Amino acid sequence: MHSITLALALFCLNKMLQFKLSSFVLCSLLSFVTFQQASMPPLIFSIIIFMLFMKFEPRKSKYAAAYFVCAIGYFTLTSYLFPAHGLYAGYNNISLTNLFKSHLYSSYLDYIVKVYPAVLLLLGIVFVKSKDQRKCVFAFMMLIVMNAIPFILVGKTTAESHLDIVGGWNQRQSITITVIVAIIFGYLWQVSDSFSKRVWNQVAYVSIICSLVFVTYRYYLSTEVKVKSIALKTEMVELFKAYKSKLEACGIELEVSLPPEYRALSTYELNYIAWKSFNQRHYTYASDNGPGGIFKEPIYRDKYIQSITKPDCLNKVTYTSETYRLAMHEILLNDQYSYSLSIR
Repeated sequence: MHSITLALALFCLNKMLQFKLSSFVLCSLLSFVTFQQASMPPLIFSIIIFMLFMKFEPRKSKYAAAYFVCAIGYFTLTSYLFPAHGLYAGYNNISLTNLFKSHLYSSYLDYIVKVYPAVLLLLGIVFVKSKDQRKCVFAFMMLIVMNAIPFILVGKTTAESHLDIVGGWNQRQSITITVIVAIIFGYLWQVSDSFSKRVWNQVAYVSIICSLVFVTYRYYLSTEVKVKSIALKTEMVELFKAYKSKLEACGIELEVSLPPEYRALSTYELNYIAWKSFNQRHYTYASDNGPGGIFKEPIYRDKYIQSITKPDCLNKVTYTSETYRLAMHEILLNDQYSYSLSIR
C-alpha cells in the first residue's frame, strides 16, 4: 500500500509543481488520498518548500500557501472525524517532546550513513569545492530533516538498521528517504559542470560503486541472518512438537543459547512458534526479557496470539543449535542440523 500511495503522491506532486491552475487544483485534491500514509504530507510539503526556496516566485508561493492551508485542514478534520479505534487506538500518537530528543535524529542519520554513504560524500565535496552551491547543500539537509520529522514525532526511528541485524527489517523511513536521495543525485549530476568534468566523474563513479558494493555486502549479511533465523525457528517448532506431551501442560520460559542477533525473539515470534507447535495459544516468554503480562482486551490478545491466563506451572526450556555456524547455502541446500532441547 505504501508503494501505491507514494506513486500517487509523486504523480500529483509532479503536476502541482507546474503551477497551472486546473491541474494544481485537481492534483491537490487527489493528493489528499495519499494522506492515509502520514509520511506523505511532509514529503509533498517539503519538496514544494524546497522548490520555492531554490527559486521563489510570488505567484507560485500563493498556490503553495493555499495548498498547505487546505491540506492541513483536511488532515486535521479527517483525524477528528475518523479517529483511530480498536486495535489502532493510540497508534502513532504524536509527541512534541520527541523533537528535542537527539538520539532520534542520530538514529535517522545513522540509517542514511549506512545505506547511502555516497550521497553524503558527494554533498560534502560540493560543499567544500563550491561556495555558490552551499545554499543548495543546506537546503537538501533540511529536506532530509523535514522528512525525518514525522517518524521522530511518533518515535518510530530506525533503531537498528535493517542492514545490521534481522530484528529491524520493517523500515518505514526508507519509503520517503529514497525519493529525497534520488532528487539529490539528480542535483549532483547537474552541478557537475562547475567542476573538473574528468575528476568529478571519477569521484562520483568510484563513490557510487563503493557504496553499492558496501550496501550489497551488508544486505547479504542481513539476509544470511534472516535465513538462519527462519531455520532456527523451524527447529524450535519441530522440537516443541517432539516434546509436546511434556510441554503443553505448563507454560514455557525459553532460554536460547545463541548469539544476540538470533536470541532476540519478539512476542509475536514466540507466541507464533508455540501456536504452530501445540495448535493452540500457549504462555511462552524468553528468559532474557522476563515474563510478560497478558492484555485484558481480547483484540490485543488476538493480535499477539496470547493465552487468556497465565499457567499454574512453568517449564524452563533451553534451546541449543549449531545452525547459525553454517553458511547460508548450506542451510538452503540441507535439512539436517545439530540442535537440541533440554527441559527442567
